[in-house]
Amino acid sequence: MGAAHTSCSYCAVSSDILYSFSISTALSSKLVSKSSKTSFGFNPTNQNFQTHIPKPTKIMSQSLPLKSGKVEAVETQEGISSTPSLDFHGIDPKLVDKMVYDSLVWSSLHGLVVGDKSIQRSGEVPGVGMVHAPFALLPIPFPETHWKQACEVAPIFNELVDRVSLDAKFLQDSLSRTKKADGFTSRLLDIHSKMLEINKKEEIRLGLHRSDYMLDEQTKLLLQIEMNTIASSFCGLSCRVSELHRSLLDSYGELLQLNSERLPGNTAVSQFADALAKAWTEYNNPRSAVLVVVQVGEHTHNIRSLRKTLGEIDAEGELQADGSLIVDGQAIAVIYFRSGYTPNDYPTESEWRARLLMEQSSAIKCPSISYHLAGTKKIQQELAKPNVLERFLDNKEDIAKLRKCFAGLWSLDDSDIISKAIERPELFVMKPQREGGGNNIYGNDVREALIRMQKEGTEEDAAYILMQRIFPTVSSAFLLRDGICHKDDAVSELGIFGAYLRNKEKVIINEQCGYLMRTKISSSDEGGVAAGFAHKAAMVLALKGEGNNSSRFMSTVSMSLLSKRFLSDAFRLELDSVFIGYYRLVLYDYDISNCAKDDPELNEEITKDMTTLTLEELELHNAVASETLEHTKALVFYARITSSNYQNEAEKCNAGVATCEEARERAESRLIEERKLSTLWEERARKLGWKDSRRLFS
Repeated sequence: MGAAHTSCSYCAVSSDILYSFSISTALSSKLVSKSSKTSFGFNPTNQNFQTHIPKPTKIMSQSLPLKSGKVEAVETQEGISSTPSLDFHGIDPKLVDKMVYDSLVWSSLHGLVVGDKSIQRSGEVPGVGMVHAPFALLPIPFPETHWKQACEVAPIFNELVDRVSLDAKFLQDSLSRTKKADGFTSRLLDIHSKMLEINKKEEIRLGLHRSDYMLDEQTKLLLQIEMNTIASSFCGLSCRVSELHRSLLDSYGELLQLNSERLPGNTAVSQFADALAKAWTEYNNPRSAVLVVVQVGEHTHNIRSLRKTLGEIDAEGELQADGSLIVDGQAIAVIYFRSGYTPNDYPTESEWRARLLMEQSSAIKCPSISYHLAGTKKIQQELAKPNVLERFLDNKEDIAKLRKCFAGLWSLDDSDIISKAIERPELFVMKPQREGGGNNIYGNDVREALIRMQKEGTEEDAAYILMQRIFPTVSSAFLLRDGICHKDDAVSELGIFGAYLRNKEKVIINEQCGYLMRTKISSSDEGGVAAGFAHKAAMVLALKGEGNNSSRFMSTVSMSLLSKRFLSDAFRLELDSVFIGYYRLVLYDYDISNCAKDDPELNEEITKDMTTLTLEELELHNAVASETLEHTKALVFYARITSSNYQNEAEKCNAGVATCEEARERAESRLIEERKLSTLWEERARKLGWKDSRRLFS
C-alpha cells in the first residue's frame, strides 16, 4: 500500500525489528530443533473497554447489506463471487467493547506490538516503549476464488523473478533511461555492471518475496500492485494478526455468525525462516552465520545471527581469497537485507562500499543485486508489455495467469498515455523507482507533474512509470490504533508471501508462504502500516455462490451504473476505460422499457413516480451527509492524535533544551572553580620562585 503522507506515533524501525526478531527466533528453532506448535485462545471477558465508536448510522452502500454479520457472496460477470460485506451496523456496541478489550490484552501477551517512538528509549532497550500494532478488529472478507488465484500465481512469480535476474542485458537495457534520471537506481546498476565485469555467478539464489494485489470493484479482477523482492516485511506480525482473529472468532464467532474455520492458515514467518535455514544448509559451512543487514538504530538479541548496519559491515567486513565474507570475525553464509532498499540507507560512500563488498562475496544474498533490480517498478512495467513474458516463461498457461493479474502499466515516453493521464489524472498513479511507501503521486498532482516535466524537457520522466489506479470495494471496518477503536470506511490490499531457493539447476523451494492483509481508510491514497495509515488484518474467505444468477447480476450492474450516471441521453451505456484488459459492456439504442421487463425488482425501480424518487434522493443525500460527517469526525480525531504526538515531541525537545542548559551552567561553574584553583597554584609557585611570562588565564 505504500506509506502515508502524515506523521504517526509508530516507529517503522521497531516494527521491522520485531519482524526480524520473529525470523531470527524461528530460524533458531529450525537450526536447533523442531519445536511443537502452540495454539492460543481466550474466553470473552466481562470487562468493558471504552471505545470511540459513533452510534450506527443508517446509510446506503453499493455493497449489498447482509444480515447478522454474515459473510455472503454476490454473483458477478464471470460467475465469480465479489468481495462480500459485513453488516457492522448490526453489531452490539457492548460486544465491540469486549472484543476490543480482549484483542488488546491478546496483543500484549502474544507480541502483536511495535515500538512507540514517543517513548525516548523505544527500540534501544528491549521491552521498553511498546504499543500494540495497528490492526482491524475483525477479519476482512475476501472471495475464495481470488484468494486461490493469488496463491496459485505465487510460485510462477517466484520463477519469473529468478529468470529475469539472470538476464543481465534485459535489466541493463530496461533501466538504461531510468539510470540517467535516478541516482539511486544508477548506483545499483553500477554494482550490477561490476559483477558482470568480474563474471560473478550466483550459484545459490534465495528470494523472499511479497506480491501485493487489490481487487478492482468495477471489473472484479485481482490486479497486482507491485512485486517486492527486498525487505518483504511484516510476515511475523501478519501471522500474529491471523492468530488474534482466529481467537476472537473462536470466542465470538457464534454471536457474529462467522466461522474461524474460514480463516486461511498463515505460516509466513516459519516458512521464511525455513527458507533461510535451508539456504544456510546449502552453503555447507556449519560454522557460518546469517547476517541481517539492518538500518541504523535497530537492535535486538543475536540468535544465531549477526545484525549489522551497512556502515558497520564496511568497517568490520573482509573478503577472503576464496570469496567468503567475514564480518566481525564470523563467516557469513546468508545475507538478509532488512535495509538497503532506499537512498536514505546509503548516506555516505561507506554504505555503498559495504553493498559492493557483499555482492562480491560468495555468501547467499537475499536479495542479490539482480533480484533487487528485478523488483523495480520499471521492470514490472516492462514485463507487462506484449510478448515480454514469453522471453522468460515457456508455459502458456502460466503466462496467461500472470497477465490476468497485470494492471495497466506504461512508460512516460508514451505520448498518448501522457495525454490521457493529463486529461483524467484521477485514473492514474505515478510511481518512482522507490520502495517503502510515501513516494507515489495521485490525482491532480499527476497532471501538474506531467505538465511540468513536459515544459522542462528534462529526462526526469524516466524515473517514473504510470500505473492504472485501482478502485477496490469500500466497506466498513473497526480499526484499532493507540488503544482506540474507530469505525470507518476502508479498503484492503492483499500481499502474498513467496519463497524461492535454487542451487544451480536444482529448485529446492518454490512456494507460497502465507499472506499479509492491510486495511486503510478509503480516503487515504497511501497506506503504510508503519507510516500511520494502514492496519493489519486477517481475512475470512467467502465461498463462490451456487449457480449463475445472471438476472441478479444484471440488476446489480445496471443499478450501479445508473447510480453513477454512466447512462447517456442516447441510452449508450459503456463500461469504458483506457486500460488494457478491462471488460466493456455496451448497449446501443436499447428500449429502456425492455431493460426491466424480465426483472420485477428493476422494473419496480424504473416505474416509480417522481415523488418516490425525490424522497429516495433526499434520503440518499441525508445518508451521504451523515456519512461525510462521521468521516470528518474521524479525520478530526486522527488530527488530534497527530497534534498530541507533535506536542509530546515538542515537550521532549523543551526538556532536552532545559537539560542542556543545566549542563552548560554546571560546566561553566566548574570552569570558574578550576580557574580559581589554577590561579591559587600559580601564586604559590611564584612565591616559591617560579617565573614564566606566559599566562594561562587572566
